[in-house]
Amino acid sequence: MPMQAIDPRAVLRRVLRLKQFSYATADRMNGRSELCLKLLYDRRPRGEILNVGSSHGWLEDLTRSQSAFRVTGIEYDPTSLARARELVPGAQICQGSVLDLPFENESFEGATMFEVIEHLPRGSEEAALREIFRTLKPGAWLLLSTPYVLTTLLDPLWYFGHRHYSKESMARLVRAAGFALDYSFVRGGVWDLLTVDLFFLFKFAMDAESPFRERLERMRRREFLGEKNGLSDLFVVARKPEPAAAHTSGS
Repeated sequence: MPMQAIDPRAVLRRVLRLKQFSYATADRMNGRSELCLKLLYDRRPRGEILNVGSSHGWLEDLTRSQSAFRVTGIEYDPTSLARARELVPGAQICQGSVLDLPFENESFEGATMFEVIEHLPRGSEEAALREIFRTLKPGAWLLLSTPYVLTTLLDPLWYFGHRHYSKESMARLVRAAGFALDYSFVRGGVWDLLTVDLFFLFKFAMDAESPFRERLERMRRREFLGEKNGLSDLFVVARKPEPAAAHTSGS
């Protein structure tokens, strides 16, 4: 009988007594995702909501029991889509690109785009936002988060094309796409940066959870859910103007 290949990552997990990495929603919740969820519920959502970049389906999972609104997700990566459908059976998630959304004009009451825009092909950001704009009803809102420019060199994925944005550059993009900017703010700090670096180290080296995750996530949560300005993640709240409204921006 042929010998089975030994997975060195599994060996390392056993030796170091580490928990295998999990995509389950409960295992992936953190201060940033809690803040994203808070921003969503602060809008008092109703009707159909578009979620661009479902990833493993965490937002669809946390909102699928709601009766006032329903989240429809779209995910470009087939592997992530298959994982989301396995973890969140029954969720409305389809495969597609934000550059060519398979939805009719003015289909949604709101849209979320959390940690997605930095992964799009460089230079396609405005086109993606215009496509979201097309699918939103007048007066509908857009919630967006993305890495902030101050932490560019501290992001290991930046060296592989991961982009960071300033308040000014993101304001220009959302306005160019037709949105009115309500407000933007920055959260997350050194604990967020440390947690993310350890996340990548343990996930990709050993397919494991960081042994420091629980303690660091408590600190990270304070950075995102507190009132202090941060340095790692930019959050944007914008809206599609009503037909008679002037295209003005907030602070």
